Amino acid sequence: MTKEAKLDKTSVNLAVYTDLRKSLMLGRIEPGVTLRIQELADQFGTSPMPVREALRRLVSEQALEVLSNRSVAVPPLTRKRYEDILRTRITLEGAAVAWACDTISNLEIEDLEHLDEAIEKARNGGDKTAFLEKHLEFHFLIYRCARSVAALPLIESLWLQIGPYHHQMFEADHYKLRTKHHRELIDALRKRDKEAATKALQDDLLMFAADMRPRLTEVLEG
Repeated sequence: MTKEAKLDKTSVNLAVYTDLRKSLMLGRIEPGVTLRIQELADQFGTSPMPVREALRRLVSEQALEVLSNRSVAVPPLTRKRYEDILRTRITLEGAAVAWACDTISNLEIEDLEHLDEAIEKARNGGDKTAFLEKHLEFHFLIYRCARSVAALPLIESLWLQIGPYHHQMFEADHYKLRTKHHRELIDALRKRDKEAATKALQDDLLMFAADMRPRLTEVLEG
């Protein structure tokens, strides 16, 4: 195999993995959906090998699980696993928000304001896809502003595990209160108020948890 062919193979593998990873984080792949290698290969226009490799990596990252029939799906959340992810998110993402207070620029705060407006517009317009995309951008803009090379991939890993359940956020009863938390978070970042920023982030995550728990009663009791 030539060097060019190896690079092309690597780029295809990375593209498939990146696309599936983002789909999970955005909630495009919902719990209970079975992922079949050939169907995904046809979708991506590739051979089954890059898909198989991407799924293997996502299984190792606990984003997917192999079923008894050797197909792959999003694993159900047990109560213990969900609460563990939640408390870890509160700790790690809360720390990132506090760090961002020291390093975020005024221009980045303006970008957050625009994203918050886009989230509101998408929700009011019933555009679920745009809503989830802008929500992801909003949070990860803040986490990138923490300027922590070590923390960012850990946060991404947590979102990878919880992302498939984010689609429920669009219909959540507490949506309006969640947008209030976003505005509080932006205001706290503007004031460089670490305590207020951390609280706004924590309130946001806990509100999502309040929506999640009753909707997942059956799997959470497992």
